[in-house]
Amino acid sequence: MMWNIAVNELRRQLQMISILVVTFIVPLLLIFLLGSSLSGSGKFKVESRDPEPFKAGIVQQDQGVLAQAFAQFLTADDVRQWIEPIAYADREEVIRLIRDGKLGFGLVIPSTFSDDVLNGRQASWEMIMGNDYANNLAAKSVFGAYLDIVNTQQALALTAEHTGSSAAKNGIPPAAGTLMQGSAGEQQNEAAIVEVNPMQDQPNPTAMQYYSVSILVMYMLYTGMSLAISILADRQNYTFHRIMAAPVRPYSYMSGKLIGQSLIAVCQAIFMIALSHWLFGVDWGRDIGALVIVCLLLIVSSMALGSVIIAYVREEKSIKGLFQFLVITMTAISGGFFPISEVQATVGPFTLSHWAMQSMLRIMMNGGWSDTLHYVLPLAGIAGVLFLLAVWSFRKVVNYA
Repeated sequence: MMWNIAVNELRRQLQMISILVVTFIVPLLLIFLLGSSLSGSGKFKVESRDPEPFKAGIVQQDQGVLAQAFAQFLTADDVRQWIEPIAYADREEVIRLIRDGKLGFGLVIPSTFSDDVLNGRQASWEMIMGNDYANNLAAKSVFGAYLDIVNTQQALALTAEHTGSSAAKNGIPPAAGTLMQGSAGEQQNEAAIVEVNPMQDQPNPTAMQYYSVSILVMYMLYTGMSLAISILADRQNYTFHRIMAAPVRPYSYMSGKLIGQSLIAVCQAIFMIALSHWLFGVDWGRDIGALVIVCLLLIVSSMALGSVIIAYVREEKSIKGLFQFLVITMTAISGGFFPISEVQATVGPFTLSHWAMQSMLRIMMNGGWSDTLHYVLPLAGIAGVLFLLAVWSFRKVVNYA
């Protein structure tokens, strides 16, 4: 009986032209309109621009002879053109401020830095990536080139010990203007990279990619509304009463409804992903397995949310109004309509849409499973909580009179 209810649910939904249009056609139109109209926005591509200084948190743990030289380096005009350095004592505070979007970059200089240089050991720093690709690139160029020159000075100092010259041993790293000519690609062996938001250190997604993700997440969440309205319709036309009067267990009825609506959500996801790739050239990344997991977690969350709402709301207008308020609000503050970094960093993490979008975006940018897992785990936690609430509300759904 459960599968009969599921098949009937699927057939009934797919026979309604209006539902087919809203479920499959409208999302693609929104992706095209938003993606094409906002593709020129600086939010979605790295473009040439006049340098604007960004705040960088500096944790100076080194008190050796090179600390003063670095302090002088930070005051140079060529450095100030790019970076506004702010001193901090705690590394964790810098990471927190970067995660909240209040700092653009972080640099931690270990206490052994001067000793390492003077004793012929490799000098190393820790660079903490921020939220902006261009700022990260600029900071790595400035600090990475400086560190590269320090290591060069170290080699000269060691050579001076054999030639009897003391000039190189006491040399101070050159002015910032010289350092700006260094290559950021040469510092990987001298600086440990810490990525607070790993995707942000990669080229930004295109507008089509970004809105393909946001519209997919938004419309998959709306599937829960379809579930709630379908159950309400069964109550109002007494189909629910007839099924409950038959030898059908309540969980079979509810399972059939959930399976039917979940299959529609799966078809919607496949349709949107395939058509956006074929029509608009959207690259969804190489990790299809991770993308499937995120979509399944979204379906579970949406179905659970619909089950909870139908347990307490008895009118169709109220169901639609509540769902639209929740989904649109979550989409807006998670940056689904337009990315606003301040809002996304502060309020966004409290929404389901934020974790789903960020998971998919990192899959798109091929950030690797370890990077994506940072966002998939909170999404799984939210889905689990909603599922438990749905189970707890189950009796109110099936004991409706």
